[in-house]
Amino acid sequence: MKTTKCYVPTTNSFQNDFLKESPKALSFFTYAPYDPQSYVTRMQYVSKKRYPHRNLLADALYAYNKEIGNHEVALQMIEKLREPNSLVVVAGQQAGLLTGPLYTIYKAIDVIQLAKQTSAQLGVSVIPVFWIAGEDHDWEEINHFYQLTQKKELRKVKVKAKHIKKHSATDMRVEQADMLRVIEDFFAEEAETDYSETIRCWLEETAQRSHTLVDWFVQLMARLFGAHGLVFIESSLPTVRQLEQPVFEQIIRENKELNETLLQAQADLKEYGYPEQLDISPQQANFFFYEQKERLLMERVEGGFQSKDGGKVYTQAELLAILHVSPERFSANVVTRPLMQEHLLPTLAFVGGPGEVAYWAYFKKYFAAFGYELPIVLRRTSITLMEGALEKIREQKQISYETLLSGFADWKEKWLQSLDDHGFAQRFEQKKQELEMRYRELLQDVIAYDKGLAQLAQKNVERLVQDVTFMQNRTEEAVLRKHQVEVERVVRLEQSIVPLDSWQERVYPIFTYLNRFGPDLVDRLLNTDFERDGSHQVVYI
Repeated sequence: MKTTKCYVPTTNSFQNDFLKESPKALSFFTYAPYDPQSYVTRMQYVSKKRYPHRNLLADALYAYNKEIGNHEVALQMIEKLREPNSLVVVAGQQAGLLTGPLYTIYKAIDVIQLAKQTSAQLGVSVIPVFWIAGEDHDWEEINHFYQLTQKKELRKVKVKAKHIKKHSATDMRVEQADMLRVIEDFFAEEAETDYSETIRCWLEETAQRSHTLVDWFVQLMARLFGAHGLVFIESSLPTVRQLEQPVFEQIIRENKELNETLLQAQADLKEYGYPEQLDISPQQANFFFYEQKERLLMERVEGGFQSKDGGKVYTQAELLAILHVSPERFSANVVTRPLMQEHLLPTLAFVGGPGEVAYWAYFKKYFAAFGYELPIVLRRTSITLMEGALEKIREQKQISYETLLSGFADWKEKWLQSLDDHGFAQRFEQKKQELEMRYRELLQDVIAYDKGLAQLAQKNVERLVQDVTFMQNRTEEAVLRKHQVEVERVVRLEQSIVPLDSWQERVYPIFTYLNRFGPDLVDRLLNTDFERDGSHQVVYI
């Protein structure tokens, strides 16, 4: 597929410096992400570590991936995890509806491509792994997707669930009828294409084998990526929780000291002039604890630990005793999940979004307290899918990709103003000011004559301005009507590339594009060589 690239700075100075490989930003990491030597050095480091649980973990992953219907190629990749020198590259995400925004797909593409490249480079098996954050309980964040309707209006499609506050997504049952209703809603606003029947079958078949959004998510992801060897791990798997036991034990025993390393990292970032990337408080414990299936964020309090919203206080000894017999009651948070990954997997590299990469800047000393070092941390590939008709609009309007992706709202406002070639907007504003000023001079005399007319005078002024504004608005509408075709083209470009004043990859799901451009679109993207240099990739479809 044809691609081009551009560089789009963010408002986050740390993220910008990381992409530029600034020594200041990279000082918070162990490896330079774009240096080939980093991969050799990291491989040598991992080769000296012991992973006595390789076979046990491989057994658990094989059973899970077999259960979800993952491809034979992925099952073969799991067998390679048993090799003493094999490595993994990891990305992860919550289980979004219809696989969530496009960037989830791009993460999967990244780890598959990176695994192939580094395996060839290093001469060892490198396994692509996708970590599903199935325990996340932010239901409102994962229960929807956005879609452009036939009328070219953006709408939000949601799925219902038997949602109980703070229950993990893995515990929230979704009725198959509701999943099937989402599919009907989706196709009601999608054009019928040669690919629609295939896509509908994919969605319906996986929905009928699912009981939760996590089930549906992983089966769809396996359908898209299993043949390329992507292996899935879900955070609540019993074997995963058992193997995480020693890490949780250290987190509980050394909680205060460990959290102080995070606070120090926060201070170091601030000293370098960077904004806070994580919300770190002195009392946070950095783990969740299950009570009656509710996933509760814990804090340190006098005498032990307590959920952030109150409840029973557990002593350190009580939590350690529970951990020993019921490790499934403990769950990692944004800080401790990377630790679990490092403990479980012989990790060569981690691929994350811009926010995730910024979080990892806190973890260098935190990892060291456990005897670990940070893996290579890479920012995921950022992609815009550009249709031919949209590219023609962009070229005709002479909009650079940088402007399109980071300054389109300002460009659009100036462009709309340029359509008013008679200067109506400016002339109306001038006339309103003149009328109001002259009329108020008369009304001041009226009020001086009879103060009881003051309130009526004010309303009269407002009515006068409203009448002029009414005509101004009608004139603006007439200008837009005159240029309706061009306005609609610009709006179409906006809705497709920067919907909701955000990037396409953060809003739309992949299935809109699969329905329009074919179920092999993911395969074509996987066969595209993306430069992992921090640039934004534009892919022409």
